[in-house]
Amino acid sequence: MRVTKKIREEQLAILEETYRGAKPELIFHNPFELLIAVILSAQCTDKRVNVTTKRLFSKVKSPEDIMAMFPEAALQEVF
Repeated sequence: MRVTKKIREEQLAILEETYRGAKPELIFHNPFELLIAVILSAQCTDKRVNVTTKRLFSKVKSPEDIMAMFPEAALQEVF
């Protein structure tokens, strides 16, 4: 089935109406935090992720901060 512009607009209208006001459960303040939270959410509940990331993000603000936590990993090149 080909999705025409009309069908796409109808589907988007349904989604907007259905999920109006929906917000993500994960707590994040920037794309880096969102990425980490999403990766962790595959392993446990969003509630547990929020507890964990609250502590993590108080110490870690960037990918470089994470690499500094594991200096032996920083020596390895990833291709």
